[in-house]
Amino acid sequence: MKKFSVLTKEVLLDFTLTNNLWLTFNEDILNYHFRVRDNKNELLIELISHSLHQDKTEKNEEHLKKYLNNLKNFFVYLNIKDNIIEFAKNKALNLYYYKRNLKKFLYLFDNKHEFSINNDDILVAFNNELNQNEILKLIEILNNNQSISYSVLKEINDEIKLLDQKKHPIFIIDFSPNQSYKFTIKSTLKTVSLAIDMIKNKVLKYKYEKIWQIETVLHEALVNAITYGNELDPEKDVYIYYEIGNKGLRIIIKDLGDGFNVNDISIPIGQEALNQISGRGIYIMKKFSNYIYYNNKGNEVLLFFLF
Repeated sequence: MKKFSVLTKEVLLDFTLTNNLWLTFNEDILNYHFRVRDNKNELLIELISHSLHQDKTEKNEEHLKKYLNNLKNFFVYLNIKDNIIEFAKNKALNLYYYKRNLKKFLYLFDNKHEFSINNDDILVAFNNELNQNEILKLIEILNNNQSISYSVLKEINDEIKLLDQKKHPIFIIDFSPNQSYKFTIKSTLKTVSLAIDMIKNKVLKYKYEKIWQIETVLHEALVNAITYGNELDPEKDVYIYYEIGNKGLRIIIKDLGDGFNVNDISIPIGQEALNQISGRGIYIMKKFSNYIYYNNKGNEVLLFFLF
């Protein structure tokens, strides 16, 4: 057996139901806990003091406004439809907005901003305020790296660390067109092809060349979730979340199983590989996707395909 590694993070934090943005949290952030609330036009990211968990409840406008006014922890509230960004004024949060098409850089220090949000604009949150040299480095990265937020965030994280070990990005939002979806399937193998076809029909509108890689990876991920995660129990659902746009496809698959040790993954090689038909699934998923992350428990996987 040959061991290999995968990256880990709380993958569901990166998914939002809000269209036309890609949210990515920095997997190196260990001392921050977040709750994300969203709908198709709005997104609220809140720093919370208790244990990390997901709360995807929607709020009506009056309730949300009252909630924001009473909120003591820091937050970022985005209204994509009305081009509004609100945030709590807090030392733990420093927001930088970059309008790529205009090459215009903004440090958001007031609590509310209203301006046009354009395709490819970038919002980056840092734990500390950047100095002039760090800002110039950030602008250079955003100008040169036109990819989706995973590679951009990694480059920002690595480069800013070289300048100051205490400064790092918390999250990044790429305002690129996309559509967000979620659905569930029962834990029977006959649902695999149906789920793949649902996603495939969306992918074909954007990218034809990568379709076989996407189908292969989805098949492995879904079979793993159904067979090993939920143990073919039809009473247990598999949850599928995905976002798709011109820049790529992001999929999160969650099962209700006990997970596995994500730090101990291996693939059969040599004679052992000839005698064993299983054990290659995660390796195939890693090989044919651009990014793969598991949560620490091992029952959620995030897959990203760049178009």
